[in-house]
Amino acid sequence: MKTSNETHRSASRALSILMSFAPNNREMSISEIAKQLDLSFSTASRLVHLLTDQGFLICDHWSKKYSLGKSVFDLGRILSKSLTGQIVTISKPYIDELRDLVKDTVGLEVLFGKSTILAYVTAYGNRSIEKLGVGGDRMPIHVAAGAKAIMAFSAPELVDRLLEGPLQRFTPKTITDQKVLKKKLAKYRQLGVAYDLGEGDPDMYVAGAPIFNHDGEAIAAVTTGKFAHKIKGEFDPKLISLLKETASKISGRMFYETEPFSQYKYLDKQ
Repeated sequence: MKTSNETHRSASRALSILMSFAPNNREMSISEIAKQLDLSFSTASRLVHLLTDQGFLICDHWSKKYSLGKSVFDLGRILSKSLTGQIVTISKPYIDELRDLVKDTVGLEVLFGKSTILAYVTAYGNRSIEKLGVGGDRMPIHVAAGAKAIMAFSAPELVDRLLEGPLQRFTPKTITDQKVLKKKLAKYRQLGVAYDLGEGDPDMYVAGAPIFNHDGEAIAAVTTGKFAHKIKGEFDPKLISLLKETASKISGRMFYETEPFSQYKYLDKQ
C-alpha cells in the first residue's frame, strides 16, 4: 500500500508529465518524457499509461508518441467559460480595494454586444455613485472610458464592427468622427489607459484601464471618474497607476500571462 509521500510523489510526477507538453504540445515518446523529467522508463511508462487511460494524454497510432488529450481540452474549456461568467466575482475584491485606496467611486465595464455594461460599481463611504452610472447601465461604446480602453486593445475588425453606424453626440466634446476616434484609440493604446473627457457628461472625466483574458483579448475595464473642476481637467498620475495596476491584477486572475502595461509609457498630459 502506498504511503502518503509516495502518493504525493506520483501525483507530482504525473502533473510534471502534463506540464512537459507546454507550451506547444509537441508529441513525445515515453523515452523522451523520461529523459526530459529525469524519470526511470518504468515510472514514466506507468504514469503515461495512467494519464492516457483518463484521457489526459493521447497516443498517436502511427508515431506511437503522446500528446495532450481531450480531458485537458475539456478542463480548459470549462475554466475559460467559468472565468468569463465570473468576471464580476473575480474583479469585485480588486475593485473594492482600489475604491478604498483612492477613496472614490470605481466601476467595472464589461463588453456586451456593441456596447459595454456597467457590471459593477462601488462608492467610497457615503459618496454618490451616479457620476459613473448605475449597475446594469449600458455605456455608449464611443464615449465610455472603459469601452474605449477595450477598443484600444482590440483588433481593427472588431473596432469597425463596434463603431458601425452613426455615433450619437452627447456633449460638445463627444467625438462622432470615426477617424478622429480611432486616432484617439491609438494614443490610448500607447498610454495603457483611455479617457472620457467630458464626452458623456460635460462635468465628468472618467479614466479606464483594460482587463485581458487568457487569450490576450480586452474584455472589460476598470474605471474611475472625477469632477472636471476638482482635478482641473487632469488625472493624478498616481491614480492612473493604481487603476492600471488593478486592471493588471484582474487580468492575472483571468490567466493573462503578459504584463499588459509594461511596454507602454504613461504620459502626464491627456
